[in-house]
Amino acid sequence: MIKFFRRIRYDLLGKNKTGKYLKYAVGEIVLVVIGILIALSLNNWKEDLADQGEETRILGGLKQEFEVNLAEVSRNIKLNTSTRVSTIALIKLIHSNDPFANPRFLDSLLNEVYMFGSFDAQTGLVNEVISSGKLSIIKDIELRSRLTGVSGLLDNLEE
Repeated sequence: MIKFFRRIRYDLLGKNKTGKYLKYAVGEIVLVVIGILIALSLNNWKEDLADQGEETRILGGLKQEFEVNLAEVSRNIKLNTSTRVSTIALIKLIHSNDPFANPRFLDSLLNEVYMFGSFDAQTGLVNEVISSGKLSIIKDIELRSRLTGVSGLLDNLEE
């Protein structure tokens, strides 16, 4: 193919047909530009597909991470509610006339008072997405803005 174009170019220059040669040169430049534009659009399309796959992976991981955190919060709420009820019962028992009348009940209340839960959030993927700059892959603007603030919110919840 290159020999074919080279032969046309030499023929046109050899016959002193500069006008036709310029038209040929412009045509060749246009073909090269079109080829480059096609290659760029294919490359952009390929990158968009890769970004969509990465976005799907990230969103799935974030969903799983938040579900684990939600389950942990729910478990801690139940545990701390039980601890609060036991603490109130223990206070009432202490203020009663004979707090040591039922030692087993007292022991069970004391045991439950110390069984409180603390929330330790999993933020591995959230932190990875934010620190690696992959946050821009996520197309939903509201989700992106919420993800940037979720780290601080989870830190507050842990306290």
